[in-house]
Amino acid sequence: MTLKQHSMRALRFLAIIMLGAYESYAAPQKKSEPVPLTATGEKLESEYAAMLKSLQTKVSESGPEVSTTEKEAFLKAHTDEGPKFTTVKPGSKEKPQQKRDTGIYKDFSRQKATLAKARPLLRQLNGFLGSDALDPVLVKAAVIAQATPRGLAVYAQQSAEHKNRIDTLLVDHNLMREMLIAGGAMMGHYGQAMEILQSIRTASKELQQGILARLAIATALELAARETSDYRSIDPLKRYLAYEKWYLAGELDPQFKDMTTWECRYIINDYETEEMLAWLRMTVNNYRPDTVDTEYVREKYMAINSEIPQTTPQYDDDASRLQSVVCNGGRCGPKATLGRATTRAFGIPTWGARVKAHTGMTYWTPHGWTTALGVAVTGSFWDKDHYNMWSTVFRLDQMARENPTEYLKALRCEWLGDALGQERIDGIKSGTGGFWHALALNQRRAIASDAWPDCDGKQIPWALDTFALIKDFNRAAEENAPLVSVTKSDEDRRIVAGDNGTITIPAAACVSPTQSTGKILFMKSRLGGLQLHYKRKGSPEKFVYEVNAPAAGNYQLSAKVVTIGRDQSLQFNLNGSESMIDLPLPYTIGEWGESKPVTISLVKGKNTISFTRRVPEEYGKHVWTRSGPEYGGVSIRSFTLRNTAP
Repeated sequence: MTLKQHSMRALRFLAIIMLGAYESYAAPQKKSEPVPLTATGEKLESEYAAMLKSLQTKVSESGPEVSTTEKEAFLKAHTDEGPKFTTVKPGSKEKPQQKRDTGIYKDFSRQKATLAKARPLLRQLNGFLGSDALDPVLVKAAVIAQATPRGLAVYAQQSAEHKNRIDTLLVDHNLMREMLIAGGAMMGHYGQAMEILQSIRTASKELQQGILARLAIATALELAARETSDYRSIDPLKRYLAYEKWYLAGELDPQFKDMTTWECRYIINDYETEEMLAWLRMTVNNYRPDTVDTEYVREKYMAINSEIPQTTPQYDDDASRLQSVVCNGGRCGPKATLGRATTRAFGIPTWGARVKAHTGMTYWTPHGWTTALGVAVTGSFWDKDHYNMWSTVFRLDQMARENPTEYLKALRCEWLGDALGQERIDGIKSGTGGFWHALALNQRRAIASDAWPDCDGKQIPWALDTFALIKDFNRAAEENAPLVSVTKSDEDRRIVAGDNGTITIPAAACVSPTQSTGKILFMKSRLGGLQLHYKRKGSPEKFVYEVNAPAAGNYQLSAKVVTIGRDQSLQFNLNGSESMIDLPLPYTIGEWGESKPVTISLVKGKNTISFTRRVPEEYGKHVWTRSGPEYGGVSIRSFTLRNTAP
């Protein structure tokens, strides 16, 4: 290549440089007055700008040649994905209206058309995109471009220590690369991310490697812009140390240890306090341990959420807002907040999902991310936490990340686009973004399409639910089968009579039912042995015990239970009597507790105790909206009979 050709090639690349603000899939923020630059800050901004310009020159000189014809055809198809508007007559006062489902990542035929135009370019660029030769330049340029020279200067001007954090990052290629692969620092706040990361590395007593190293970086990246978001209440260091402690104690999901840095971002970013997350994990383990033990991910960890009533939330003075929702019920927003917090409490990556007038959630499974609580991938979006994108865009990125080698090609397209100042893809409005970012989007599409070829020509895989793709809808519903089947041992059924006249009855020792039903479930207890769960939903059922009393007389009956609602009670009769006795249950707020005893009279020898719940007066198809004493679920470990005789 001659010097003239070399210079002309550089000019072609530099001609498209636009140093715009970093807007990668970020929710629009309220504009605030920019932080003024000091004299030191102005000098630093010039230095960072010169550094970026030098890197851009190297990129333009070393970047690949792109076929003009194929590039133009691709960009036309990409732009055509954007909004379509109605036509109006000349002179009309009416304004063109955007046609439904256009420009919002829902016209999948146009996405296929764009991908068809992108594939020749991707094949042509495969050698370049598959090589890491230019990565040192691309990575550093992308970080500076995302942060912007001014943003770096605003942070660095605060002190020598602040500047040193920026300097440390900009010479650490591996750290910058890992940060970019994980999605980059929120809002380009790389200085703040380094500050958080350094605080974690200083405070943690554990060797930062494996999942803990990834978790530390994820915490730094995701919470870097917390002061301008709903994350402002989260202390990044406290959040990291809490998850480190829980992980080392074996309290998190077994899959947690294998989470990527990107996936960890969606674990640590819940609004709830560490104390509330720990409470949720304790409550689920006590109340419904089967949803922790199950391998089937649809119901995993979600039993409490599915049991609370769908009603206007009432917040109690003696409980947190989350505990009040668990106790009293809530509509879609509070229930989705509860669902996201619960999965994250166990170390499961979770995102939001909204449709008009309804909120649900999106969460990780071993088979891919899926939606829950009444939303679907197609048509839902999330506009919180600095995110503003359709679920199909998020889903596409998740699917593409399953192939790290091919996904790096998409990232290199993005790094090129960032380095050259091109417009980024808008997560809400399709047809946006400069050439390299548009190509990155379609590299993701190519990865997902190639991974699920059965969808090609029919539906696109990133618009389908995970469980639809793996055809995992055939499992029987929990109403017909328990999540985890257990076998009762002789020990589980053994009723123990102590020397002091106290009789302990394991909840699993009932003679009817002997196996789980749709209403009554037997499951392994964290206290050892089995426990019985009496579900909130479903028609009332009896569970019956046969007890041999060593002597006739009065006994005090109590129960060891977990409740998540107030004013719960059991009703029972003795030896076939028509008279029902009420056994009030304590509000244990997810912990194990003992009920206040009621006095009953037993005959010597065999006694039959038959428990049930009241049938609500308005019981019927709308029971899911109800709350109150007749509707709550309860988990029972054992009953105790204490002889009151001296």
